[in-house]
Amino acid sequence: MTILIVDGTAKIYLREGLVRMSDHEGNKEDEPIANLELLVVIGRRILLTSALVLTLASANIPIVFIDPRGGTTATLYDVIQVGHTSIRMAQYQCIETEPCRLRVAREFVKSKLAGLKNLVRYELKYRSELKNSETEYLISRIDTARRNADNTTSIDELRTVEAEGSKAAWTLLTKLFPSDYKFTGRKPRGGDTINNAIDFTYALIYGITTKALVAAGLDPYAGFMHTHRPGRHSLVYDFSEIYKPLAIHAVLQASRIRRLKTFRSSRRLTPRSIEALTKQLYHRLYVLTEKTYKRKNIWTHVLQEARRLQQALAKNLPYKPYIYSP
Repeated sequence: MTILIVDGTAKIYLREGLVRMSDHEGNKEDEPIANLELLVVIGRRILLTSALVLTLASANIPIVFIDPRGGTTATLYDVIQVGHTSIRMAQYQCIETEPCRLRVAREFVKSKLAGLKNLVRYELKYRSELKNSETEYLISRIDTARRNADNTTSIDELRTVEAEGSKAAWTLLTKLFPSDYKFTGRKPRGGDTINNAIDFTYALIYGITTKALVAAGLDPYAGFMHTHRPGRHSLVYDFSEIYKPLAIHAVLQASRIRRLKTFRSSRRLTPRSIEALTKQLYHRLYVLTEKTYKRKNIWTHVLQEARRLQQALAKNLPYKPYIYSP
């Protein structure tokens, strides 16, 4: 199965049942639709035909658009093709009921913070020079934030607690990247190579989780923690918190295996960097799915997690999400 990433100047269209890419030099490459799991379009110089878009929509294959200059991402997917009214009504009712909304939102935050702590602990096993009292203090701050999440009484308070735990985690994670990247901390659309790499892997996660949530019958626009705005996939951003520690780990590994780069005076990652990041993310999702469900793909784990959320909402049951553990 394939995540197809197209960058530069190109045209993507259908040709005898295949997805064909043609670049500005006339080079062509074909990909069978049956093998395609996700189409990622980078930049503003790529033309897609309406026949291609309609075919991918009917095949439930998301298209993720990334603007490398500003980090803007968008996901094109048929959000009403799958689902039952009763499932979405249960979702909307929970969102409108503050105790229910807060209960679900807390679990997203707790899963993310626990996953970040597990990632840090795993990496520190191989970086003994970083183990000291300050490190243990920062790890304890992540734990404290996770515990405090259970005591929050509003979404705004929960966001504050999440920010405190994430800040402590990123203080530690910053030290784990190779020093020659001169990475100083997480800043979305920050412009440096590592932040661009993280933005890119997050965009892939958004595309994958959008497909899973819609397949489970949920409304990707109706979230619990992220602010509702017209056209914003708030539930996608909520649900993706569960998989962000995995995405960060993929960037960490890719940054060590290959020298990640952007083009000079640009935020655009080089093709080799995109390839390395995609391979690492794909590998981690593949291994997670195979280990948990004995399936050889990247979708089953995310889809089953979305279904667990759907069942919790439909039956008014507690939701306990997956926690990343390397």
